[in-house]
Formats: sequence, C-alpha cells, structure tokens
Amino acid sequence: LKRRRAETNLIKARLCHKIFNDIPLTDIEKEYIAAWMKDLEKRPIDEIADSMLPEETTKLTFHQLPASDAGFFEQFEGVQLSSDNDIRGYSLNDLIFEMAQFFDESSVERVEKRLYSKMMKKSWGLEESTLRSEKRNKEID
Repeated sequence: LKRRRAETNLIKARLCHKIFNDIPLTDIEKEYIAAWMKDLEKRPIDEIADSMLPEETTKLTFHQLPASDAGFFEQFEGVQLSSDNDIRGYSLNDLIFEMAQFFDESSVERVEKRLYSKMMKKSWGLEESTLRSEKRNKEID
C-alpha cells in the first residue's frame, strides 16, 4: 500500500507543482486530473488518500521509461540518473518509493482535502466562506 501511495503521490505532487507554477499540462495530465476530481467526488473523506491508487505497483524499470519521463527525476538537485548504467535495470517503483521520502505527503493530502471540501460545499449549496470563522468565540475572549 505504501508503494502504491508513493507512486500516486508523486504523480499528484507533480501535477500540483505544474498547476501552481502555471506550467502547461499535457492532455494526459488533464485527463488524470479530471479522473482524480471524479474519483474524489465519490469517496468518503476518510478514503481520499487512496484516490487514484493503482491496483498494482508499476513493473517498469528505469530503462523502460521514455526519455521525457526519465528527465523528470533529474530535475531534483544532485540527481543524475540517465547517465548511470547501474540504474538502468533498477525497479521504477523502488526508485519512486525511495524518492517519496523526500516529498511532503501532507501537501498532497492538504490539496485533496481542500478540493474535497470545495466539492462538498458546492454539492450542499454552501458559500465558500461557510464554516470559516472570522473571529474567535466570545467565551474564549
């Protein structure tokens, strides 16, 4: 489960990065986001971490990745994988699982919870500011 979540969180983190930095999305990424939103709509809140979770982990090796996808890993400072022959047969899932240790999973979780909250408010006909208090309770002050 941790390995499948690592794969999913890496994809989601990448998409969030692109959206927040106004980087154009590919058609496949747009399709993934649409499926992600649709999947969130049908999940109870305690299951949103499993949104878009694959049935199985990837069986690909690093060598089987297209050059454009392999280049994604080299965007991280100090990472040089494409020129390293020792990495060619390395399991992609192992690599993702190791790299997931450097990602803040709570960032993806916060994005999902915010999206879920917006969807629920919309479906219940509530305004965006609903449930957000501008001042503390008078009993506290």
